[in-house]
Amino acid sequence: MRTLSIILLSSLILLFSKENLTSNSQNATLEIRVTNIKKLKGNLMVAVFDAESKFLKDYSVAKRKKVSAKEHILVFEDLPQGTYAVSIFHDENSNNKLDSNFLGIPKEPYGFSNNPSTLFGPPSYEKAAFKIDEAIKTITVEL
Repeated sequence: MRTLSIILLSSLILLFSKENLTSNSQNATLEIRVTNIKKLKGNLMVAVFDAESKFLKDYSVAKRKKVSAKEHILVFEDLPQGTYAVSIFHDENSNNKLDSNFLGIPKEPYGFSNNPSTLFGPPSYEKAAFKIDEAIKTITVEL
C-alpha cells in the first residue's frame, strides 16, 4: 500500500511538473521599440496592460528606462500569449508622473501601441490592442 502511494505521489509530481513546462513554452517575449525621443534626459515609463478592464488603470508589467539615446528597445520576457496594449511616456523631469497643463493636456511626450490618434484623449483599448501569438513579438511606439 505504501509503495502504491509513493508511485501515485511521484506520478502527480511528474504530471504537474510537465504541465508547468508545457505552459511556460507558450510564453513569449515582447520587444517594444520606442522612437522619436527628442530630449536625452529623464526616463521612459512603459506599462503593459493585459485586459481592457485594466487599460490605463492597472498594468500587468511595467519598466522604467533611463533615456540615453533617441531610440530604445525595452524587452518584456515570459508573457503569456494573448492580447495586450502598451502605454509609454517620457518622464523628462524624472518626477515619476506624466505632467500636464491646467486643461489636463500632457506636457511630456507619450505614445501607445499601434500609434493611434490621441487628438481627443487617450485611445480605447481596442485601438491600442495587439496580439502576441508567436515566440517574439516586436512593436514600435513613436513618442
